[in-house]
Amino acid sequence: MGDYADWRCLYQTSVFYWRGLQNAAEAIAELEPDTGARYRDEAERLRQAIVRAADRSSALAPVIRVSDGTYRRSIPPAPYLRGLFSQIGNPFGGAHAGSLVMDSDLGAAALGLGVLPADDPRLDEWLDVLEDNLYRDNWVVRRHTAARQPSNPEAWFSIGGYYYQCGYSQSALAHLLRDDVPNYLRSSFNQYAADVDPDKWYQFREHPNRTGEGNGGDKTFEVGAFLERMRAMFVMEDTRQLWLARATPRAWLAQGKKVSVKNAPSCFGTVAYEIVSDVDHAAIRATVELPSRTAPQAVLLRFRHPQAAPIKSVQLDGKPWPDLDRDKELIVLKGLQGTVIVRADY
Repeated sequence: MGDYADWRCLYQTSVFYWRGLQNAAEAIAELEPDTGARYRDEAERLRQAIVRAADRSSALAPVIRVSDGTYRRSIPPAPYLRGLFSQIGNPFGGAHAGSLVMDSDLGAAALGLGVLPADDPRLDEWLDVLEDNLYRDNWVVRRHTAARQPSNPEAWFSIGGYYYQCGYSQSALAHLLRDDVPNYLRSSFNQYAADVDPDKWYQFREHPNRTGEGNGGDKTFEVGAFLERMRAMFVMEDTRQLWLARATPRAWLAQGKKVSVKNAPSCFGTVAYEIVSDVDHAAIRATVELPSRTAPQAVLLRFRHPQAAPIKSVQLDGKPWPDLDRDKELIVLKGLQGTVIVRADY
């Protein structure tokens, strides 16, 4: 956990341990089902223990007022706290970043990486606190707003979504696992813009406030975090389902544009697809090469129409395909193999 002297209690660290154990269990189960099942049970017990601790933390902590004047429950970043780190100082090290980094970049948003259900109201409330308070009113954002967009009253949107060390922040993936694509895109691209250094071969800095030679450039952790978030935009496993193009920006499917992914590894095998927009003629088409090593329960293909128009009908290999969710812009592919041609009409 970088420079933070006592990382053992942080929920974020516990969530990382749980994700590692859960993923290891899934991999082992393919070769040794009984052993994999035993590790799945261990992972589930760890998840439940994290949730119990977080529930107690939230019960002991004061509610926090957000921007619309209402109040939300808060979740401190570690057990046994009766409030946020920024309210009690920073007893656990990392003083150069300030105690606010424990609440924001290292805080409870990591519980949204599968420990809490995506629709859990506790997670919803904490993300409100994170976006409305911690990410919106801090010295990094204030300084960047003054320097980059001094006359823009909406700078909170185009500059916000991060605090100090974007690679550690888990808010973007927490939004995506809730299928909140607009907030995922805002968080991901703002964090990318804050950390990347276009003058140094697009290296990633450690902190958005560091510039110049030798000041935190070419940080592998930040590069890895960026790659994880960008991969999830195009290819993302979610339990036994495989998402394709879950969160591409709508502008990427304007007339004549396409989104293409080739030779992409997934836990189900290699996948590829190309989505081509013909929205001027009320259609979007895709060619999908489905993974063949392990069949997912479903492949969830999303077409994010540039004007958010609803899908009227879908064809698969020229025949009507009824399995879709119009509200979520999803085409659900089940029981298929090889390469398929998908067309959505609007």
